[in-house]
Amino acid sequence: MAESESTPQAYPVAFSGKLIDFFPSTDERSAWMLRLAILRDDMGHELGKLGVRQDASDEETWVSSYTLRKIAITIAEVRRLFGTQVATWLKKSRSRYSPAFLKQFAEFRRRIDAGYNATKTIRDKLGAHLDLCEDPEAVISAHAKLPCRARIDLSNAANTSLRPLTINSLLFATPEAKTLKEVQELQSKTAQAVIQAISPIVHGIDTLLYIFWNENHVGASRADGGDGPLAVLPDGREVRVRRPAKQAEAKTGRPKWSRRKKRGDST
Repeated sequence: MAESESTPQAYPVAFSGKLIDFFPSTDERSAWMLRLAILRDDMGHELGKLGVRQDASDEETWVSSYTLRKIAITIAEVRRLFGTQVATWLKKSRSRYSPAFLKQFAEFRRRIDAGYNATKTIRDKLGAHLDLCEDPEAVISAHAKLPCRARIDLSNAANTSLRPLTINSLLFATPEAKTLKEVQELQSKTAQAVIQAISPIVHGIDTLLYIFWNENHVGASRADGGDGPLAVLPDGREVRVRRPAKQAEAKTGRPKWSRRKKRGDST
């Protein structure tokens, strides 16, 4: 079978509708799908700011350091969602989905765990609580002669800059590093591991959102204006352009997606 036959072409999809179309009150997934959408955009933004060049400026080093701290927390939030709400949903409705999707979902979970583990040290030592390391005084003593700079402007806080000083924060998460160059090397290594883990996670969330909006009949069209098929679902089925549809209230009060389907009908 030719590659074009085994892997249908996927196009960028432009969804359109009202907020209630994207996250309908009749679908119990809406709350955590909205959270996933927010976290997905966070990760997409943060991915573009990772990495440190050998000749990086203080500003670039600080931005990458900050992004690692932020993305470590974001991954933890995504992992928590996948381990609770997403896992509960899939357990109740796995019979509706193809083996290809279930296999892909398992891979999403594995990638999330990989990203979580890759950022564990950063998250534990420099995350939301800034717990540093067990003995920060020892790290400071070990790097006592490290050149540092800082500027404080009491008349205009916008001119204050501590970044040339706080770029050294990763020393507390990587106490084995002896110089700022070694810190940058460890930071770059961690960033690469995070990038490798997160790119598939972002794709995984895209897939979940696509399926969710497809099932709720959100208006969709090819972003390039073409008439061909839209991006395909994990089982290879093509989805065509459709007009926005009004949300139908479930007479029973149950979410539409939870209704039993006829045998042989799967997503």
